[in-house]
Order: sequence, then C-alpha cells, then structure tokens
Amino acid sequence: MTSHTDTPPTDPFAAATTHIDQIADGIYRLATPAPAGQMPGGFLYGQFLIVDDQPLLHHAGPHRMFAATRRAIETLIPFESLRWLSFGHGESDESGAMLDILDAAPDCEVVGGNMIANLVVDDAAPRPARRLGHGETLSLGRHEVMWLDTPHVPHNWEAGMMFETTTRTLLCGDLFTQFGDDHPPVTESDVLAPSEAIRARASYFSNPAGARPVIEQLAALEPAYLATMHGPVWKGDGRAMLLRLADALEGN
Repeated sequence: MTSHTDTPPTDPFAAATTHIDQIADGIYRLATPAPAGQMPGGFLYGQFLIVDDQPLLHHAGPHRMFAATRRAIETLIPFESLRWLSFGHGESDESGAMLDILDAAPDCEVVGGNMIANLVVDDAAPRPARRLGHGETLSLGRHEVMWLDTPHVPHNWEAGMMFETTTRTLLCGDLFTQFGDDHPPVTESDVLAPSEAIRARASYFSNPAGARPVIEQLAALEPAYLATMHGPVWKGDGRAMLLRLADALEGN
C-alpha cells in the first residue's frame, strides 16, 4: 500500500493522506479518510483511477478534497493526462471537484448518462459531457467501460454506474456503504450486513422496495469486483452478493 503526503494545507480535507492500492489490473483505488470528527466512527471517500491510454477517474470527490486527489493521482500519472471523469450522480462527494478537475486537466471530459449530462454537467461545466446510453461502451485502450442507467438506485433520478468489462469491476458508488476509515483495500468478507446496519440508521435508498429490477440487471453482468465508494472493494461472486442486496431491499 502506498500513501502520498505533501506539505499540509490549512484545510484538513486538502491535507488528508490518500491511500493508493491497485485493486485489479490497471485499476487503482484512492481512499481518503474524512477529517477527524466529521463523521462519528470515521468515513472513507473512495475514487477509482483506470490507468490506460485514455485515463479515467471515477468520482471527482469533494471540492475541498481536490488538492489531496491531485497529489494522489500524480503519483501514478501526470494529472493533466486525465482524459475522462465519471461519477454516479450529482452530489458533493461524487461531483464536487468536477470544475477543479476539468480546469486542471484541459483535455478531460465528463462521461456518463444523458441525465447526468442534462442535470449536472452541461449547464455548469466548461465542456459538455460525452453522453453514453444505457449499456453503451467506451474504449480507454486496454480497458473498456460500460455506462449503466440506475435511476433512484441508490438515489437520485440521474443515478448510474460504470462497469469495467475487462476486469469485470462494477464501480457501484454508494452500494454497500460502510462507516469506518480503516477498511482493507479489497475484502472477501461479507459487506452486506455492515452496509445494512448503516441503512437501518440512515435510509439512503430512494425506493428500496422497487430496486430489484435495476439490481438484477447489474447482477447479470456477473461482476468479479464490487468497487464501492465508502468502504472496501469486495471480491467474489458479485452476482450472488447483488441478489442478496436485492432481497434485503425488497424486504425493507
């Protein structure tokens, strides 16, 4: 595991240490803990960098965390070489640093679904989004990403996810969210029970009882990795784990 630090800026978010781990071939998890005291029990902000001919960063991270994000990325590639930025919905931890990233990487464009483009990107960003339809793919070089519309799963009308087809990594955003900031980069331990404990305290799914059809589409991809934003990356039978989640949500 590699950590990158620099002269700490005043803002504790910008001064945070980001842990960098390769979780699949060419895919790196950038894990930055929230400042102490912000979230009882700790909280982790996960971003995923696909290093390829056209590098892609999934999750912009919060605006205040941009300095930490940039330092971490620059340990792997020149920041200005970023070609694509994606995120699952418009929210400060997913898209907060969008403008910072697009300003610092002049060839970078946001890529995502039509609703992301309409509601989050095109009115605010200096460049329009590259739109992908549901199930449409984009080649990065050795890797290929597929956009998946997941409206209201887990929340927001414009919600969607990315699936990296060569490693079968589902960049699943807020699914399987856990508290804590000391998770292992990759785990094969159960992630459903701890994430359900969070949902019992904070019901963050827009429509849990109606989520099954969307989750079944994700399960049909048979992902080998479930790359959640707030917690460890889960490795195993992704189809079975996602169907367990659908069962739990349906029984809400």
